[in-house]
Amino acid sequence: PIMLPTERIRQVEDRLLLFYTGPRQTVPPPGKQNDHPLHRIQDMPRRALDIDEWLLAQGLRDDAVACYEQALALGPTHPDAYINLGNARAEQGLFPEAQALYEKAFALAPRSFEAQRNLGRVLRLQGQRDEALAHYRQALELDPNQAESCHELGTAYRDCGNLAEAEVCYRKALALAPGNVPAHYNLAETLKLQGRLKEAAELDARVLALQADYFP
Repeated sequence: PIMLPTERIRQVEDRLLLFYTGPRQTVPPPGKQNDHPLHRIQDMPRRALDIDEWLLAQGLRDDAVACYEQALALGPTHPDAYINLGNARAEQGLFPEAQALYEKAFALAPRSFEAQRNLGRVLRLQGQRDEALAHYRQALELDPNQAESCHELGTAYRDCGNLAEAEVCYRKALALAPGNVPAHYNLAETLKLQGRLKEAAELDARVLALQADYFP
């Protein structure tokens, strides 16, 4: 795995410390690193994950990916590290790599909602529709009140041509999150495919009211 240089780790930790505590916090001099409130990144995989999440929020994606990989080197049984690195690979369009990472997370934590949902996402993006459906359904069994996952499951059903189930999922997503613009839009598109144009037009109007510039 790619490792951040020691000096870069120090810079990242000091920036994160400033982010958490403000400018009055001082950093211990060399030789007293164990007194550092964040400790050294090498000591704990969770610390690497904390730092990489902060890096990602700051737009420092390359450093964040290096921290994800470092977290895995430190804690190869940590499912969150696999999920986070999988997310980064998926955003880069590296779907097979992302799938392999999510599968490792799923093997370590089969009741992880994120592992199930994200595996469903990346499988759908690769055209593996039946497998994607299975993982989306399992994710919603773990947490049935996730509006975005209901929406994504609806899209997976629509990809398979199952418009009735797609409609059920989109409507559930809207019951959980009435302002979900993509769910309104995709429900309208699903109704159009069924020839229910009047209902679809009402939903299109709702999309315009919620976000006038949304239409792809």
